[in-house]
Amino acid sequence: MRGEVSGIRRRLDIPGTPIDFPILQELKAKGITDYVAMPLHFSDGSIHAVTISLDRPGGFTTEELSQLYDMLPVLGRLMEIHATGIQPELCWILMLAATPASVYLKDSSNGATGKPFTR
Repeated sequence: MRGEVSGIRRRLDIPGTPIDFPILQELKAKGITDYVAMPLHFSDGSIHAVTISLDRPGGFTTEELSQLYDMLPVLGRLMEIHATGIQPELCWILMLAATPASVYLKDSSNGATGKPFTR
């Protein structure tokens, strides 16, 4: 998916809520009260989605939805790493390789001793 995408929310505990996706009827039958789908933006510009449902009466609070929204950039990176099959250790190696070693060796707060580290 590409282009502008906003989230989708369906309060399944409110009469008259559109059941416009097949999964919603199944979730409602299982007692789900709230369903959201939010966009995950990958670094290549593609847009994917994460869906979250809740069975608590009243559904998600505004604060909870805000917190979920704030986590989307990090979740997007994690999902992109998973989707591409890159090992998390490789991500750290690439990050460390892009930073001069002197930055780590001069900063004792990161546990640097100036000695090579081993696994």
